[in-house]
Amino acid sequence: MKNFNFNCVFNMHCLPAFLLVTTVAFSAYSQEIKGISQTYSFDIAKEEMPPMISISDISFSKNVLNANENAQLSITLKNTGYGNARNVTVNLSGGVQGLTFPSVSNVPVIDKESGTQTISIDFKAGIDIPTADAIVKIEIIEPNFKVKIKGKQLTFKTAEFRKPEIILAKSAVIECQSSSLNNQIDLNEVIALKFAVQNIGQGTAESVKASVTNSQKGVMYLGQGPFQKTAKKQDFTVASITSGKYDTVSYYFYVTSEFSEQNLAFNIKTTEKYGKYGFNETKSVPVNTNLSEEGYIRKVPGTVKQETNTTVKIEDIPDFEVDVDVNIPPGEIINDKTFALIIANEDYKNESKVPFAGNDGRIFKEYCIKTLGIPESNIRYKLNATFGETGESLKWLTNIIKNYKGEASCIFYYAGHGFPDAQTKKAYLLLTDGSAGTIESAYCLDTLYSKLTRYPAKKAIAIIDACFSGSKRESGGMLAENKGARITRINPNMASPPGSIVILTAATGEQAAYPYKDKKHGMFTYFLLKKLQSDKGNTIISVLLDYVKTNVAQKSSIDFSEQTPMLIQGLSAPENWKSWKLK
Repeated sequence: MKNFNFNCVFNMHCLPAFLLVTTVAFSAYSQEIKGISQTYSFDIAKEEMPPMISISDISFSKNVLNANENAQLSITLKNTGYGNARNVTVNLSGGVQGLTFPSVSNVPVIDKESGTQTISIDFKAGIDIPTADAIVKIEIIEPNFKVKIKGKQLTFKTAEFRKPEIILAKSAVIECQSSSLNNQIDLNEVIALKFAVQNIGQGTAESVKASVTNSQKGVMYLGQGPFQKTAKKQDFTVASITSGKYDTVSYYFYVTSEFSEQNLAFNIKTTEKYGKYGFNETKSVPVNTNLSEEGYIRKVPGTVKQETNTTVKIEDIPDFEVDVDVNIPPGEIINDKTFALIIANEDYKNESKVPFAGNDGRIFKEYCIKTLGIPESNIRYKLNATFGETGESLKWLTNIIKNYKGEASCIFYYAGHGFPDAQTKKAYLLLTDGSAGTIESAYCLDTLYSKLTRYPAKKAIAIIDACFSGSKRESGGMLAENKGARITRINPNMASPPGSIVILTAATGEQAAYPYKDKKHGMFTYFLLKKLQSDKGNTIISVLLDYVKTNVAQKSSIDFSEQTPMLIQGLSAPENWKSWKLK
């Protein structure tokens, strides 16, 4: 317990409300009235604080989990909160047929302030598991503070059981020791039963054992293996025989003068790990007849190679609520002299959709209001804008810049199709009532920049999530290709425009601007919002560009092909533009 003394001046009638909103426990207080000044002393009892749990590491012990194999999933949980995490459960769901694992695993305590706990969970692949991608979803729950962490899944390859098949491929009885070798079985001589055990199945035969028995009178078993002075009376064993391969086995017998039958009968039996893919055969060999080999070694065609170099993937589950859409940080100030025009064109009358462009514009508007501190009345938001609506909205923005006489800052944001003029190499914004190849229905970027810089402004920033090579966002394919038009990728002129402006674009002139499907945004816009979220809007332009450029280039290289955001500064941009912020 800690004791604090406060000297406060306030009306006594306020005391109950003060106590209600105070989060500490008062164990005692005293009063000393000196006019209207009171002195209060009280103790603070530290209450239990909530944990802050995260998944800091996930690993899986196998790249490919084959049938009848075991593997271990290792999950490390970290608690950065000021309170201990208790009774944490790790819940797993999903998988494939034949895959078993505990659905719930317990972690009793994770210590506060960077405590960690690693839990190992056993996975077992049954014999009926298919060749597939096993997807296991991971959920962490701490019941005391209602903590629930979702959003991770484990993906790994499973391989179906490929059964072995052991056969008696070839066999022969050979004279080994005799007073008179004649390639026949005679009384009072040592013979060898030699045979080849072959695996003609698709899978590897493991723990293979072979045994030979003879119950006839006058036949004495001497041993297995190479014939030596000392009998080796044990069965043949081999750790494994891969598909198509074989092993040769020798068993030795002595035929005594008591043998009176016409044929020697040997029972040959093999077993393997599962006890059902071997054979059990009897070979009969006539006595006093020239010996000959029987059978042949088989060729096994079409052996299927199992995957062994597949990488285990740990990835995010596509969010129902995207992280940047729901955790929008509040700003600290009101920027009542900053104005924004946001155009989000997703649905086109004559062209393909631009996936998630509407969500791009809607969420960017929320960041403008909540994080950048721009009053909603200072924002013009247009969803699926036509050519006329775009011109009218730009007129609204330029008039404001004009009348604020250098005191206003402006932000122009656009998500949608871009388009190049094949003749002039100029870049255009394609509006929802326009069509590819019709320049008259598009808005020239040169005209846009000219309007934004016609009158002096404190800052003019354009953010454009579009490409100008004629590509579609969803696939990188070309606009108007569904109409039979022959459109080639064009590298438009992206040179610095006149005026004091800084422009952030989603890609270089010849590249496509791709979507981030799991996050329901354009890839460029998602990482732009992610940086605004993490820095609460305080990011300077140069740092913002570096972050977005690095992350977009990495993610696009994995999912599509390279996309590299770029920054273009106007020819009259001030020297301090690199330190500009959006707020």
